[in-house]
Amino acid sequence: KSRAKYEIMETIRKGISSQKVTYKHRQIQNYLLDYFNEKYKNTGTAIELENDFVDIRLEFPDSNSVILYEIKTNDSAIKCIKSGLGQLLFYNLINREQGWKKIELIIVGLRKMTKEAKNFVKTLKEFLGKNNFRYQVFDKDKKILLPESKS
Repeated sequence: KSRAKYEIMETIRKGISSQKVTYKHRQIQNYLLDYFNEKYKNTGTAIELENDFVDIRLEFPDSNSVILYEIKTNDSAIKCIKSGLGQLLFYNLINREQGWKKIELIIVGLRKMTKEAKNFVKTLKEFLGKNNFRYQVFDKDKKILLPESKS
């Protein structure tokens, strides 16, 4: 079916002024914060929650590297990736300007990857660099962050 052309006139598009953050999102965030605080206790690693809108940020001054976690609770892995990718790329740009040598971008979701999602991640890794992007599943029943190979 053919679509009529748009009328040529000025319009105002409103950006998203707020985003709903669910209790699932906060639960994952709190769990990861506790987990990282324990894992990196007394190591000099800075662990930050919601610094410049990044859900969780780990700074490793000794290696001049940072890991940025974006948590998404969409109903599929590919939707989580699509939903969080733009945010992570923007956070990557901001952090590059701060002089970090290595920046890892991680989307955390609740659903395992399908074949389509795995292909999408493979393409993203080719574009961004294999060590710079990954998707990991948070297993809400076991309250653990699964390694990428099991996501």
